[in-house]
Amino acid sequence: MTPATEWEQLPDGTRDLIERQIGPVVKAEPVTAGHNHQLAAILHTNAGVVFIKGVQTSDRRSRRQTLEAAVAATVAATSPRLLWHLPDTGRWNMLAFEAVVGARHADLTPGAKDLDLVAEALHALGETVSPPSLVTDRIEQRWAEHADPDEAQLLRGEHLLHTDLRPDNILVGSGRAWIVDWSWPTRGAAWIDPACLTLWLIAQGHGPADAQAWMRTVPTARSVPAIALDAFTTINAGLWSSIAKDDPQPWKTRLADASAEWVTHRKAGARSTP
Repeated sequence: MTPATEWEQLPDGTRDLIERQIGPVVKAEPVTAGHNHQLAAILHTNAGVVFIKGVQTSDRRSRRQTLEAAVAATVAATSPRLLWHLPDTGRWNMLAFEAVVGARHADLTPGAKDLDLVAEALHALGETVSPPSLVTDRIEQRWAEHADPDEAQLLRGEHLLHTDLRPDNILVGSGRAWIVDWSWPTRGAAWIDPACLTLWLIAQGHGPADAQAWMRTVPTARSVPAIALDAFTTINAGLWSSIAKDDPQPWKTRLADASAEWVTHRKAGARSTP
């Protein structure tokens, strides 16, 4: 993966185009979180503060960034406002969002107060309209390698999904949560994003039963059929086992262990409730 780039390392022409949008930059703070960009920074100008992120147009993630711009209006109730999109500044695809000043990454550990705020954000996301036509990825296709066809069909839907929910893609501050980094917008069943967060809760120390109880506080996940949740857990166990085997970073191994724990819990007789 291409090393991270800092604001000062951008080509002069790219920086000039950005400053035409926001004014002269007086301070640039690098942002190290995230996996779907080559540059991320908080830029301070005399007019205010913005968050920018970018990838080179030759990078495969450039398409993902264009998709993120495409869904911005749809997810405006749950995500920072997109200010502008410069799809090609010569070599860079750049996005700018309102900066969420003072926010931090969500705490998903047991007992954390952030959990209620995250559930509220997922509730709001569950009420969004259908995805824009540019979103063509479907969850049953993305995860097909780890599912048999019957299992995959249980995930189908026309809801806009984030699918990459984890603590560093959720910001908390001023009494609310924001969902950020929409690089993988996907069509699928509305309960899948709450289920994805539930897997992270288990990885953060929640027991599967408690994590499922939290999931049921999100309206779109209250009535998920047990057979569909079984399919989700089985598919994710295979998915994360493969990911951790190929690249055994600690967080990936933790997700693999959590997904296996969730499958074991459901096979032990906890399928009477989702």
